[in-house]
Amino acid sequence: MRVQPPERETGSEVDTTILRRGDSGADVTFLQRKLISLGYPLPRFGADGTFGAETEAAVRQFQQEQRIRVDGIVGPETFGRLNRAKPRRPKPFPGTLYRLKSPYMRGSNIGEIQRKLGVPADSIYGPVTAQAVRNFQRKEGIKVDGIVGPVTWARLFR
Repeated sequence: MRVQPPERETGSEVDTTILRRGDSGADVTFLQRKLISLGYPLPRFGADGTFGAETEAAVRQFQQEQRIRVDGIVGPETFGRLNRAKPRRPKPFPGTLYRLKSPYMRGSNIGEIQRKLGVPADSIYGPVTAQAVRNFQRKEGIKVDGIVGPVTWARLFR
């Protein structure tokens, strides 16, 4: 969606992009991928190209942490900060190997793993989580074993 906010020069072009809840398309997908890469997860819908409540919450959190106006709208100031932002510090590996076993493993770290993988976060390491881990490992080109150890953890929480 293109509107006329305060303009800012970017080379020979003027960028007038503003994104807000209800918008959709390639610009929103780009925004969502940028948020995810910086450590602002979108666990329910991921980079789906639709600026909904989940994306707005991530934008608001980013704005709050950047100490800029918190309105959930991505205009020139927020885009500028996103472009200069460094990823959040990764969460250190807790030392536990998370895997499918009986009884199922439970805990808050499993809920965080599930949110990163985009599966329902019930904090129980069951078959759905194990399959999501294997899919993630395959996509990342690391050993596919369904176990969240130090390597998988580092890739999830980078």
